[in-house]
Amino acid sequence: MIIWLATYPRSGNSLLGMVLYHCMGLHSWSCEDSPANPKNRCSSKPQRPWAIRRDVPFARIQPRLERDSATHLVKTHRLPGDAHPAIVVVRDGRSVLRSYLEFHRNFTPGHRTSLLDLILGRDHYGCWSAYHEAWRQAQSARRVLWLRYDDLVAADEALLRRLAAFIGHTGPIQPWENPFAHYQKQCPTFFRKGEASWKGDPEWGPVEDCVFWQLHGPLMESMGWTHGQLPEPPASEIVQALAPYLHRPGPQAIPPRRSRLRALFTPKRS
Repeated sequence: MIIWLATYPRSGNSLLGMVLYHCMGLHSWSCEDSPANPKNRCSSKPQRPWAIRRDVPFARIQPRLERDSATHLVKTHRLPGDAHPAIVVVRDGRSVLRSYLEFHRNFTPGHRTSLLDLILGRDHYGCWSAYHEAWRQAQSARRVLWLRYDDLVAADEALLRRLAAFIGHTGPIQPWENPFAHYQKQCPTFFRKGEASWKGDPEWGPVEDCVFWQLHGPLMESMGWTHGQLPEPPASEIVQALAPYLHRPGPQAIPPRRSRLRALFTPKRS
């Protein structure tokens, strides 16, 4: 049996793997087939002792894992496509997208992107809030355990027991002592900050903030994250930043949101 460990990129999948490994001794697979990257700036490949190594595409071993009576934990950034149970970790979208931008800079040579691209969902994995909405809609066909990244960073006994009960772990559970600093020393470009809450960023300006909340505000508010204190940008700046996206073909995440984007610079009635 497979249990998906599902997150949008840079949302805590490695953290979840750490918790399951260090507290319960559990290992996990990854369904992502990523080629070796010469631009990796780590002195060595990121050490992830919880990750099971494989030499073949995941698609070749997935049927065997699905038929097995044992439980197999599998990391994924993909949208739901079956009825397997899933643990979904949700992180503050501002932290996610800022970290994801840095990930592209360090690990995807030749891939040019910007914060606005990621906020608008112009990425292989699509839109941040649409990703989580897809998993919400899939709950009717599977068991889903939702976790906030903030809580996972400081996982207490109650959270660990919820995790164990969901995956059917009946063995010992060790207290969680976050080893993030240890892994960060080995590969700081992959394990960047691991902060539990959004603290702002010089590259996250008023325009990015305004567009982000217009598109992703409902999910942020439903998860308990509040708006920051950045001032509202002039309409002219929003028009200049968004104009290229409203008239340029792109991933499917953009067209359905054009009405929301236009609302940002449509004159308001007094």
